Amino acid sequence: METAVTEAARLSHELAVVVRERDEWKKEAQRHTELITSFRKIVCAHEAQM
Repeated sequence: METAVTEAARLSHELAVVVRERDEWKKEAQRHTELITSFRKIVCAHEAQM
């Protein structure tokens, strides 16, 4: 029984790590999207001036 409890605790910890990494990846992806959007606006504004 102790082994099952230990294994469950280990898996729970691993899941928490994966979820945290996923959340960080989502934040990074959102920042990239914002940078791309900003860059596109600059390019469009520049093209409109030409």
